[in-house]
Amino acid sequence: MNEDLLRTLKTLSTDPARLVDLYPQLYAGSFVVPVKAVSETDFETTQFMIYPCTDGSLKVPVFTSNDYVFESLPTEAVLLTARGVALWPQLLDLLRSEDLREYQVVIDPGQSHSFPLRKETVLGMIRAYGAR
Repeated sequence: MNEDLLRTLKTLSTDPARLVDLYPQLYAGSFVVPVKAVSETDFETTQFMIYPCTDGSLKVPVFTSNDYVFESLPTEAVLLTARGVALWPQLLDLLRSEDLREYQVVIDPGQSHSFPLRKETVLGMIRAYGAR
């Protein structure tokens, strides 16, 4: 599903120059996202599953494959498959939240190739690769 993206993520630690490939691959990719069960029918009102971390930040997990999805999701979670072109603008709205907490999207959390994305990164990706 995301072979080139996974290859890029897995080589970033040894070849940081691959970062140039990452953002267009993220934007064009397809992802598995845990969302609250009551919100999966209308993507524009989807409620993403958010996990608090010990540093006070809130993480939104996004997976490149079903193989990397957490084994034990909360009972109110369902998995939604979304294209990056639709997913990133929705996540940007969450990242821009005014509740003063630090949100971060994490690609494949818990994996050796896990990669965090902050609001500024998602905004830059949308500006660079989004519809004009």
